[in-house]
Amino acid sequence: GRILVELELGLEGDWEILVPKEKEVVLVVVSSCLFLLTSLTLFGFIALTAPRANASALLKPTSGVTQALSAKSLTIESQLRGAFAKTTLTTVYSNPNEQQIEADFLYSAPKGSVVTGFAYWYGKEKVVARVVEKGRAAKIYQYITSRMRDPALIEMVGKNSFRARIFPIEAGNDLKIEIQLAQTLEQTAKGPQWTYPLREETQNKALEKVKIRVHSASPATSNLGQFEDGDLRIDERNYQAQDDLRTQVAQKAAPIRASLLAARDGGEDGFFALSLTPNSTITHPIVNIAGVPTYEVLTPEPDQLAAGEPIVVLGRYRGSGKALVSLGGQSLEVEFPNAVEKGNVASLLWAANRIETLSEDEKNEMQVMKMSKRFGVPSKWTSWLAIPAEERENFKRQMWASDRADAAQAYAQALARNDSVAVQEQKLIFDSLTQKLKKLGHEYSENEELQPLSSYLNDELRRVRKAMFEANHNGGVDETQLAEWKTWTSNLQKAGATDKGKGVDLPVYVIEDELRIASRGYMREVELGQANSAKAQGFQARLKELAQTRTAKEYEWDEKTFLSEAADMRGNALAMDIATNRASQKRDLVREKQNLARLHRLETASSLKASDTLQQALQTVWGEKIENASQPWAREIIAGRSRSATARKYEKQVRDLQQRSGLKQLETIDSAWKSLAGSNGERAAKAIQQQGIDGQSAKRLDAQIRAIARLSGQSNEELRSLAWNSVGNSIAQDLAKEVRAERWQSPTTKRLQAQFEVLRNKHNIDSVYEVDDAWSELESETATRLAHEISSKRENGPRAKQLSARLNELAKYTEGQNDWSVREAWGERAREATTQHLEVALRDGEDSPRAVNLAEKRDLLFQKAHLDAKEFKDSINEDMLRSLDSQISDGVVFKRENSADAMKATLKRTRLLALYPALKNYEPIGPLSETLAWEGRAHESAYLLLQANKKGEKGKANHLRADLDLSAQKAGKSRDAVLKWEKAKLNSGQPLIKATDYRLHPGDPLISVLAPADCRQVLALMPDGTILPLRFDALKNAWEARFDVPAGAEEGDYRVQIVIVAPDGTRKRLVMNFAVDMLAPTGAASLRAANGQWNLRLETDEQTDRV
Repeated sequence: GRILVELELGLEGDWEILVPKEKEVVLVVVSSCLFLLTSLTLFGFIALTAPRANASALLKPTSGVTQALSAKSLTIESQLRGAFAKTTLTTVYSNPNEQQIEADFLYSAPKGSVVTGFAYWYGKEKVVARVVEKGRAAKIYQYITSRMRDPALIEMVGKNSFRARIFPIEAGNDLKIEIQLAQTLEQTAKGPQWTYPLREETQNKALEKVKIRVHSASPATSNLGQFEDGDLRIDERNYQAQDDLRTQVAQKAAPIRASLLAARDGGEDGFFALSLTPNSTITHPIVNIAGVPTYEVLTPEPDQLAAGEPIVVLGRYRGSGKALVSLGGQSLEVEFPNAVEKGNVASLLWAANRIETLSEDEKNEMQVMKMSKRFGVPSKWTSWLAIPAEERENFKRQMWASDRADAAQAYAQALARNDSVAVQEQKLIFDSLTQKLKKLGHEYSENEELQPLSSYLNDELRRVRKAMFEANHNGGVDETQLAEWKTWTSNLQKAGATDKGKGVDLPVYVIEDELRIASRGYMREVELGQANSAKAQGFQARLKELAQTRTAKEYEWDEKTFLSEAADMRGNALAMDIATNRASQKRDLVREKQNLARLHRLETASSLKASDTLQQALQTVWGEKIENASQPWAREIIAGRSRSATARKYEKQVRDLQQRSGLKQLETIDSAWKSLAGSNGERAAKAIQQQGIDGQSAKRLDAQIRAIARLSGQSNEELRSLAWNSVGNSIAQDLAKEVRAERWQSPTTKRLQAQFEVLRNKHNIDSVYEVDDAWSELESETATRLAHEISSKRENGPRAKQLSARLNELAKYTEGQNDWSVREAWGERAREATTQHLEVALRDGEDSPRAVNLAEKRDLLFQKAHLDAKEFKDSINEDMLRSLDSQISDGVVFKRENSADAMKATLKRTRLLALYPALKNYEPIGPLSETLAWEGRAHESAYLLLQANKKGEKGKANHLRADLDLSAQKAGKSRDAVLKWEKAKLNSGQPLIKATDYRLHPGDPLISVLAPADCRQVLALMPDGTILPLRFDALKNAWEARFDVPAGAEEGDYRVQIVIVAPDGTRKRLVMNFAVDMLAPTGAASLRAANGQWNLRLETDEQTDRV
């Protein structure tokens, strides 16, 4: 094939790229290594191409040969809504590598798609990626991987493409990854079409398991299956698709086919995605939307829009209702709903495109980072980072400990310099981090407790004195520097620092350092052949003097120990230089002779063994050469050609190198013989399955292993274990296939299971997990089917009985660990029955025949679901009470308290409390509180009344006055006090707070400054450079404003400078100390749904006000 490639890689050496004809090629640069990805096997490693809609994965090991990840199973779940879709892809990759590796997972999303989520599995924990500032994410990833822990770093490497680095992946462990997409569908003559390239995904290898669930809100058809009740279900084993999966969403022909997806994401305004497809060509297309206010609209501006080609408009909207959309002289009506849908596809598509547009200007960095974190979409300045829960805690602890040590060191250095401002700052940081670490209740390392501040002062004093000692010893002391060191020493001692041991005249560290320095100085003179020089004699005298000190005797330090240490250090350096010189193409004999002489001089003056030191260096340098030369010979052995002419040629090359170096290192060859033993076991596995593990094929395998052992000189037992491990793996894999194909009761499966049980007890079979997983998957699948029957209330039907019997049989192999879906189905039935019983009990009484019957049915379902009946009933009762409180409170704030629905809810609430007195301890708060609703309504009416009086609107004022009297009375508040409060707000220019908002409290931090009302201005200078004006609150007699901590703010101090401009123009500056604290509050939380609304209940610690 002919390929044009321009690369500027800065890589040393010669690189040869072999490109097979008619093959797609991807070049990937990873850590100064160039990998060529094709669909063929090249140079012992396999890599995957990246087709248009699925990902490729490449493993980057720390050493050795790379083998690529290959897809093992695939799960697709997609929700189609007109021309848009939300898709989740879950792929399990098998990992054939025999060492711990780091995986580079490369993914390119299909055209029109945005990657909106990423997760991977760490053991049983699903680790979801979160958006983090890019530099900080890389720093955290590097720190955690250096400790051999398990994070994942996900970065964008192009438009709609990203790279995920995951480390470590243990040898042989599968890798499970989830990707979420927000998609705009391609258009056909019949309407939107959703496609997934199943044929490309499975063209090289069948997938063990494929599970597909596609739901369409509109009528749809598919080429690979039938839709039933809006759902397409595909479940296949050992699946190799003959065609891609295509799903056609039906849409009526029209001059313009429109598809609108719109919803609020939790705020006041909503997001929309509008796809318009004309049936004729339009030049310079312009889209207009009238009837509903829109803003921040992103509209493509093509010169021409062809017939059948869609134009997709993304934007924000206010309110709701019908809108008129026009394009190219044609118009149609669409409706913008008032619905709330968190994380809806329209919001994600808009956010991704908005971020892309803003990222073109560096000035928008802060805004882009904030949007990226808000919508969970990575950007130019952010990355996804996925860290297991346990490691997040470890990282936090280690970082705090590291920052604490840094603060302590900075504190000690500031004390030495007599910098009082820095001393105070670093002391505050040190104390804050100390408290945080103590709250965690853990030591920050395995064997070290939190060191007191005094120990860091002692360390700093030691560092300064050591610098003074070395400078004096080496000569050429800078007098200015020496005077400064003396001042620092004095300041540290005044602060209580000490470097003296108990009863010792000289500090311990001084004696140790001087012994080491004097020893190295003496050995340097010996090496140069100047052992009798005045300088050498001076070093010797100092060594003897130090060895006689009380400290040296107490620690059993003698001059010989330090001299040997110095000789070893220099001897190793000289030996490595000699070994490297001998192995080079241009050997420097003069240099080698000089270094040999130096090495032998060191031997005469110490316990150094020159020959041993040199041999060790040769081992290090030549060992690598022998290892590299051994690889071609090893490949011949692995291929079963150990006695061929080629193998003998390679063997001779290795033996020659061994003779030149005098080394016998053959680790690669040892591995090759082991690999050959394993290959023999793999080839014999099928015959052993048929004949039995005591048959002729098994005996023949043992004989082959004995022959390999004689030829290689290796242990027969070790080689036999490797061979039979391969046999066991083959049996395990075939057994797993039979189980997954649901032939688990066949004679073949029973035979394989019996053989497998014998071998797993005798040998360490790597694929044990595969068999266990197969049984677990079958049990889980059976449980899911039974759960569907239970949910459909067909638990007594023949299919349910058959599935139940099968589940009992499968429990013999799995211990019944995967039937949670059955319990969940019974739990849903129990919830339904409990709710029905409560409704009937409230209407007819708890002793009515129907209520009694439903109670018996409910209790039976509790038993089947293994639920705590009391706790479950209490939960349903509380949910009902919250729902009623919500209806009553909403009726008050919207002035519908006398409506039929509100009256019915009030009556129902009274009956519920009478029936279950324990509920009287429940206190509604926030939006659920009727009292707070009346209070909010009173304040709203008071504010509007004051406005009406100002405008002279008497009729409106009379109505509001009456409502104020009623609301204040119901809330238990003074009418005059409410009026006074709202009058002060109105006079100070503060806006109206509606009753609906009054029930909620703002969460942003408050800046409050007690300054006179007649100040010209009060400003807050924020750490990120923004200026925040404060407004005077007449009620509190203070200047106030709330602020939001920007995205990317680092944890720690967050200082806000306050500037007060007095009436006469003079300025006063203050500093307000806030802190960004990412330590989550502790406590319990529960989330329940009631009547279409979610209720979150928190029981938190005393630190919740930090949030």
